[in-house]
Amino acid sequence: MLSHNLNTTATSFYISDASNFPSSGYLGLGLLDAREIVEYTSIEGNKIQGVTRAETPKSFPLGTKITLLEWTPIVDKTATIATTDDLTNGSSSFTVITQDLGVGRSGTFDITGLSGLTANKPVTVIQTCDPIPSKGDATDEPEMDMIFAVGHTLDATSIRVMWHCSSIVAGEYNFGYLT
Repeated sequence: MLSHNLNTTATSFYISDASNFPSSGYLGLGLLDAREIVEYTSIEGNKIQGVTRAETPKSFPLGTKITLLEWTPIVDKTATIATTDDLTNGSSSFTVITQDLGVGRSGTFDITGLSGLTANKPVTVIQTCDPIPSKGDATDEPEMDMIFAVGHTLDATSIRVMWHCSSIVAGEYNFGYLT
């Protein structure tokens, strides 16, 4: 949790307990609909330092939830999301799917027909800007809609994905998942 207010120009901030955090990495500030992902280069006590903020940083009040990201975000300050060509993580790669979300701001969907998964494990899921047959090249989809998604395995063959968008979305979108 943030132990002080955080304004939009801050390049360092204090959290209530940084003892279990790596010396550098990525953090998620806030909740899904108002999250900002930041990179930091060092920690001194409970002070997170060398912070690189989003292109449009937000302000966060005392007590805002902090999430340690155990993955390296593929997005950076100048790009909203990656294409499948960018979706590699060492020797693993993301599997891209097209999913019809219907009309709404949040929901869930299941990815089925898989094998060898371990139940109740987190799954990295991101929106991609690969072409969508029903929408053309779709390269502006993530910039316009920016759908946040998280997943977890239900059983050996299924992943449940929970998604949220700050605006109403409709139709098909591409997502990449890494198991």
